[in-house]
Amino acid sequence: MMTVHKLSAGDGYAYYTSEVASADELRAEGRELGDYYTVGGMPPGQWVAHSEALLGVSGEVTEAQMAALFGEGIRPDAERILAVGGTEADVALGQKYHRYASADTELTRRLEEEIARHERTTGAAPTREERQAIRGRVGGQLFRETHGRDVRNKEELGRFITAQTTPKQQTVAGYDLVFSPAKSVSLLWALGGAEARKAVETAHNEAIAETLSFLEQEGTYTRRGRNGVRQIDVEGGLVATQFRHYDSRNGDPQLHDHVVIANKVLGADGKWSSLDGRTLYRMNVAASETYNAKVMEKVTASLGVAAVPRMAGGNEPIYEIAGVDLDAIHHASSRRADIAGTLDRLHAEFTERHGYAPNAKQKIALAQQATLESRPAKKSARRLSELVEEWGQEYGQQVQMPVGDDLLAHVRAAAAGMPTGPDATQIDVSEHARLVVHELSQKRSTWSVNHVQAQTRRHLKEAMIGRTVPDELAAEVVREATTTHSLSVTPTADVPHLAEFTRADGTSQFIRSDAHVFTSREVLETEHQVLAAAQRTVIPAVSAQTFDEVLAAHTGPLSEGQVALARAFATDEKLLSLGIGPAGAGKTTSLSLAADAVRATGGTVVGLAPTAAAAAVMSADI
Repeated sequence: MMTVHKLSAGDGYAYYTSEVASADELRAEGRELGDYYTVGGMPPGQWVAHSEALLGVSGEVTEAQMAALFGEGIRPDAERILAVGGTEADVALGQKYHRYASADTELTRRLEEEIARHERTTGAAPTREERQAIRGRVGGQLFRETHGRDVRNKEELGRFITAQTTPKQQTVAGYDLVFSPAKSVSLLWALGGAEARKAVETAHNEAIAETLSFLEQEGTYTRRGRNGVRQIDVEGGLVATQFRHYDSRNGDPQLHDHVVIANKVLGADGKWSSLDGRTLYRMNVAASETYNAKVMEKVTASLGVAAVPRMAGGNEPIYEIAGVDLDAIHHASSRRADIAGTLDRLHAEFTERHGYAPNAKQKIALAQQATLESRPAKKSARRLSELVEEWGQEYGQQVQMPVGDDLLAHVRAAAAGMPTGPDATQIDVSEHARLVVHELSQKRSTWSVNHVQAQTRRHLKEAMIGRTVPDELAAEVVREATTTHSLSVTPTADVPHLAEFTRADGTSQFIRSDAHVFTSREVLETEHQVLAAAQRTVIPAVSAQTFDEVLAAHTGPLSEGQVALARAFATDEKLLSLGIGPAGAGKTTSLSLAADAVRATGGTVVGLAPTAAAAAVMSADI
């Protein structure tokens, strides 16, 4: 999967450079990421995407380069350019990142006082290490005063200090794209021996590179004009760095890379400016599905293994390597289990507190909260060879899982005889485009091109299981799905496009590339059925007299609105009635009164809710 997170200007980049190997063990000429087996620490980051073509930087990333590009918003080689007589203008990449004033909190005031005291007593400003020690000491003291206890670990203290010292508004320096294959792929990489490890890393690297190319083609723009009203093309593509990590915070095998994209792109007009992050975020799911499909296709093709679907509680199946035991996958997912347990608690608390299940936006916020609350302290980076040896012993003894060449032979045997789907030449583009739109119609009422791209990858992965899906085929299905099988609901602007305000694909710069919205005849027909139900006259479930009798027997306060809503639900002559109200408006109380009235007539009330937790609350309340 691929996730996207913002990176703030300043020293946020330090996370990526803090765990690379020491200077005496840096990558030798020609050494690949996958060759970093017996060296301490993580492999040094690498410049990727179009960094070399745009800025002339390639190979290994240095901390000074990260500090310049992500800390200040200037050329990563600014130090070298200035050293030979270059000017500020020579290293500029558009505007430098704005530095907002520090938050005015009790902690920031105490830190200022402590730093001033240090300067008075020592006659010098504190070093970086001394500043960190001051922050930890003062932050820990304020935490104890605030919460009445000591911090559990460094992570909790770090979150407290960050929350107290971070300005409310921050400049975005870049975007952290985290690429991680399915857990069974990480297990095969960690435990399957040198051949499997090399093949998985190659597949992982290639899938990342191809996904970045997809993002450059489909989701990379910048903005011009007052309030960024125009969205224009960029030249070259993205400037990015790639850092490899081996394990999760719990120490489970988890091959994953952080690709940190700079918030600097070269516009088609020759000017450097910020990346349009809106489109990048909207492309997140489509890019994630692209990576998922590609990494699994490449692993299965190179090693002669197979992928099988597994439902893991979400709406979409996760494809895993056939022959990797589910117990091993669960054992290697302890971090996910920690987050899931915390998230279940937060969902239940939210539903109990508000009386309804969280919506999609609220679920995202709760998931982020669960991730932070359950996050353990980060451990020091270790040699991959040490990790592989420990993992081999752990999984061999605790899960009775074959390791090394035995594991590779086991998963190859599991793939023997498994059916494969048709190849690309046997795919009916129009029929599969129709199926993609049908699948979207079951999930959404409207969609944009990025939704079609994501669903196309999911659909073709299942339809062509065991085969490679060419990018050209996926693009053809997307075009057919949007132009033939979807209905546009975006009004057309019947005005001429001036050439200077037109993107390379012929579209207006005043209309976002992802602004086009579609639906389908299937969705419209379903909507017509709902509207018809709202107009259809039926015999009411409850008579007005019975409702009044139940109302008279009701104990507890009721507002006029609550009574009106309950009366409408119970006595309306229309097949479909709808009640809408904000949280805390008393909808559950109204529904309870209506349900009592229906039961008083001998009727049955069937309650439906989007989640089991919400259904339990509804059952208890009505």
